[in-house]
Amino acid sequence: MAKKEVRNKTEMPHHLHINGDAIRIIINKAGYSINATISGTRWTNKRDIAKCEKIRDEWLYLISQGKPIKLEKSDHVAVPSKYLTFREAAEKYLLIGTEHCAPATIKDFKKHLNAHWFPAFGNYDLEEITTELIQEYFADKKLEGHAYSSKTKTNYLQILNNVFAHYRMRSPGFGVVSAKGKKAKEKKPIGRYKPDQIKELIAACDRNGRSGFNIRLYFTIFIGCGLRPQELLVLKWDDYDGEYLHIRRALSDYKIAPPKTGTRRKVFVPAWVRSELREAPSRFAKGWVFPNTAGKFSVKPEIYNEEWAKVHEKIGLAYGDIYDEDTGELLMVRVPYTCRHTKASELLSMGVPHAKAAQQMGHSVQMFLEIYSEFIEEFSGVDNSILESNIQIK
Repeated sequence: MAKKEVRNKTEMPHHLHINGDAIRIIINKAGYSINATISGTRWTNKRDIAKCEKIRDEWLYLISQGKPIKLEKSDHVAVPSKYLTFREAAEKYLLIGTEHCAPATIKDFKKHLNAHWFPAFGNYDLEEITTELIQEYFADKKLEGHAYSSKTKTNYLQILNNVFAHYRMRSPGFGVVSAKGKKAKEKKPIGRYKPDQIKELIAACDRNGRSGFNIRLYFTIFIGCGLRPQELLVLKWDDYDGEYLHIRRALSDYKIAPPKTGTRRKVFVPAWVRSELREAPSRFAKGWVFPNTAGKFSVKPEIYNEEWAKVHEKIGLAYGDIYDEDTGELLMVRVPYTCRHTKASELLSMGVPHAKAAQQMGHSVQMFLEIYSEFIEEFSGVDNSILESNIQIK
């Protein structure tokens, strides 16, 4: 009885009503008839009442403009994402949005949330968090003696950005780490590997390397097919038909997304790459070609990149920026992405038409010509139209 008396005395804002423990919005105005319970709300929670007032105001504005109000078929309506508190949104994201993340990544996310974002913005609605507020947060931390580098800030912001992306909202974390004041990067000469270097590098890679990752297969496909790392990491065995790799997805912000250009493509697989694919242990499990220790796809290429640098050291091949010893001129750069440039160079050296080469690499023809113009000039006189390469790895 006491509880009923409290309810009777409770004055709810206009159009808001108590429905069990939840809040119901009832509007009968200008031909509109709305009677909807807002899921997950409690009439005893002041924040929930405030959220429902925002929803009510949004609906009243649409009514005033004569615009339709789209509600679900049931009379229960979810709170719009923008009215969720950051803590509510982040906790839901951790439950349902991190299924493809490695355990270590999820652990880092939770650590950054508890250390930074929950204390600072846990009770803020998503729409209330702004770039300026985040910048103020880091400014306050600096006054406390925590002068975070741009890289550290970017790491801390990743989970915040992911939460907003999960709810299809632009993250206020974008723009916090400014490029202002940095020197513009000058274009470095595009490096590439020679056939004898490829043979030596691949032969020195381990099929069962650090944490069981197949370093050899990763870089065999990287060089032999020229895929982007974001495409490599989410390859499935179903994408390989024995002759072509069908590029159907890519990794973007730790999530599966369409390929970079938004267009699926099929990439020819040379014989020496097909041979390595036949030796891969993960082919028996089907699923992901490069599973992590949890059996899911890897979200970061760092492990592969670190091993690639070690392989160069192992065979005595210079890595990173390569300079002329006499003049100090930068000759080329050798990094993991050099594998992709090597494939583009190979296609041009064999006389593959520019449109076909661009399609294989997942570029528009215009972009392909811009990136690889120096190779095009070098190989302009070559007449050879085959896609197969002559590399053989023992």
